[in-house]
Amino acid sequence: MDGPNPARMLRALPAGCSPFMLDSSDSKGWSFLGWNPSLVHEGVLESPTETPASDLSSQNPARILETLTQEEEWLPGDLPVGAWGGGWMTFLGFECSHGWERYPWVDRAPQNFPDFRFARYEQAIAWSPSGKLYVCSTADSPEAVKFVDRWLEQASALEDLPGVEHTLTAELPKEQFVHAVEVLRRMIGEGELFQANLSHPISIPLNGAVRDLYESLRARQPTSMSAYWENQAGHAMLSFSPERFLRVENQGLQTRPIKGTAPRGGSPVEDERIAQALQEDPKEVSELTMIVDMARNDLGRVAKPGAGQPLKQRGSLELESAHCWKQRSLRLRSRVRPRSEHFKPFQNWRAKRVGRIAAHWGFGSQALGPAGIFQCSSALLHGMAITFDSELELELFGIPFPKKNGRKLG
Repeated sequence: MDGPNPARMLRALPAGCSPFMLDSSDSKGWSFLGWNPSLVHEGVLESPTETPASDLSSQNPARILETLTQEEEWLPGDLPVGAWGGGWMTFLGFECSHGWERYPWVDRAPQNFPDFRFARYEQAIAWSPSGKLYVCSTADSPEAVKFVDRWLEQASALEDLPGVEHTLTAELPKEQFVHAVEVLRRMIGEGELFQANLSHPISIPLNGAVRDLYESLRARQPTSMSAYWENQAGHAMLSFSPERFLRVENQGLQTRPIKGTAPRGGSPVEDERIAQALQEDPKEVSELTMIVDMARNDLGRVAKPGAGQPLKQRGSLELESAHCWKQRSLRLRSRVRPRSEHFKPFQNWRAKRVGRIAAHWGFGSQALGPAGIFQCSSALLHGMAITFDSELELELFGIPFPKKNGRKLG
């Protein structure tokens, strides 16, 4: 059936339902919204106390997920190919890599989000690219049907949101940012690094409900992999990332790194000029080349060897046009080695819960780059790649440093 879009349904959902949404807000793919998870497991990785500062954590999030799902079986439903009608929605924070890789532990961000969260959703709504809506559940209870009927009715009655401006302010002074760029360029010149991602927080006072903010941003900046997460404590994460970090489907692996971004032009002619400049800029070319090499190395650790190549590269460079920007990307594909230890939990994925749901024979992840909402404010981690060819003025462009009194968003 046709119905309200994902953001409108999210806004009408009652508080306390712990929604998790993966949203193709540009309408080029499927969108999914789960609510009221039947099981939630989340945690924070513990740093070693009596071992070197770069040692592994005693916790392994993949093993935890394997334990939670080892007796489960998700039976196929009657949904179209590509739809997801229920199952596990998860997120893994950056700190989770301490479960697999040895590198120095650093101070934790103050927002108090968990490092990982695994939640089983037995109720979900799926939207096809054409906007058709599918309501899915593992059980046909009259109460659940009434709840969804009321929810749909309330979402359909909602009015459009008024335009709201939000002021963005960088928390890092300009002088510190400039110094950090200079330090990284010196380290690259000395051969210590190839490139680095320089991230810093930007604060946004929250005016109104966080779900309203998501709907407003969704209309202004649609992407193929938007996301929304909220817990019962009122913490939320919003993401409008264009970048797929990793996709695993059966034995197939795919990653699509993006390096090289520029704002859209005001006309087709200006758009074409910007696109050509991106393709010819030595700094942008080197950025993507280096990140592709890193992705090939990472996939090669778990990929199936073939003709002496740990990874077979297919496809070619793509120049994509989003609503507000153009970007360069490259898709890398491979296959997991049989019984690869890194992906064992996902290869063992089988079913248990009986109901009208779609089988999910793999998992996907995206680079969230989220805005974290807590109390009455939010924080956005703004990152950019620094190479030896980075030009300081270009890296500074658009950053709302405090002395400029912030930048308007909305």
